[in-house]
Amino acid sequence: MLNRRKRVGGYDYVVALNYYSPHISGLTDMAKRIAEEMVTSGLTVCVVCQRHDRSLMKFETINGVDVVRASVIMRIANGLISASFPFLVYRYGKRTRLLHLHLPMLEAGLISLIPLTPKLVTYQCDFVAQKSFFGRVIEILMDLSSRFSLRRSTSSVVSSRDYADFSRIKSSLVKSVAIAPPLQIRQPSKPSFRNSSGYHYGFLGRIAPEKGLENLVTAFGLMARDEDRLLIAGSAVSTEGQEIFKRLQVSSTRDSRIVLLGFVSETDVADFYASIDAFVFPSINALEAFGIAQAEAKALGVPLVTSDLPGVRTLVDSPATGVLVRPDDIDALKLGMENVQKIARKSPQTNGSSGVHKYEKLILQLLK
Repeated sequence: MLNRRKRVGGYDYVVALNYYSPHISGLTDMAKRIAEEMVTSGLTVCVVCQRHDRSLMKFETINGVDVVRASVIMRIANGLISASFPFLVYRYGKRTRLLHLHLPMLEAGLISLIPLTPKLVTYQCDFVAQKSFFGRVIEILMDLSSRFSLRRSTSSVVSSRDYADFSRIKSSLVKSVAIAPPLQIRQPSKPSFRNSSGYHYGFLGRIAPEKGLENLVTAFGLMARDEDRLLIAGSAVSTEGQEIFKRLQVSSTRDSRIVLLGFVSETDVADFYASIDAFVFPSINALEAFGIAQAEAKALGVPLVTSDLPGVRTLVDSPATGVLVRPDDIDALKLGMENVQKIARKSPQTNGSSGVHKYEKLILQLLK
């Protein structure tokens, strides 16, 4: 139950985004870590999101963060449509000291009309729709909403200058600050997911079209030896993702070297990284802007095979820490997976600074 005093009196920091915990994605994980960090800094924090699962409560508190969920009336692919969402954001946003918007978000332009409230915008990525006339219209509307929201923001953040410079709305991101998404600093662990003496490739993340996982399975089948393994960890959170997961299940049934682990709990993630010899990130389009999982793998010294996409590629210091491959190219991915075997695992970096502290510093500055 939300604290009534906070609901009436307002918050120090309100976050608006479409999906929030327990939804699983890099964006929601990032927003959650920042929001909870601001609670530890002594701020009152509220997240306004959409109720992507009807079993979720409309109001609850998660680790000190008050969460308000708007009812969803329909879905278009992975997009949520809610008539009440922008009005809920307006209600809480007009009584906060700082409103933080995570884009792309169709409602962002409308929400940005809230008067007086300072606004921080994090531009996560360009929205990429299915290739059709309707899809192109959605992309145009998303871009217009993002541009308008960025113009009315007090400050804005991108995950990297590289991604911003190649974005469809790059002219609106010129003044944005680059802060890498917060990542969990993990400790070395035991390789409990290894089950052979061969080379183990791994992927950890959502099962989604932009991840390029079917390319990964095909490339692995073309180059792997009998004792090699491909460990795929993650779950599907959309209808498209579920269809991909079914096809991956068929591939794993035909080839026992492909292991679908499903959702890996937070307590077992370090074991997953310890079990692989290379982390493969074969994303295929601009919906991917960074890759938190590959950043965590790199911090533990795991070599990377990464698509040569803006933002995503910034983590690879080729050839020292990994191999860059042409996106959506199975032959290039196959060659990269062969070449990464020449790169030795590095010493873990378990005490580095996290992007969450940079966000904390920026937010506290904006609240002064």
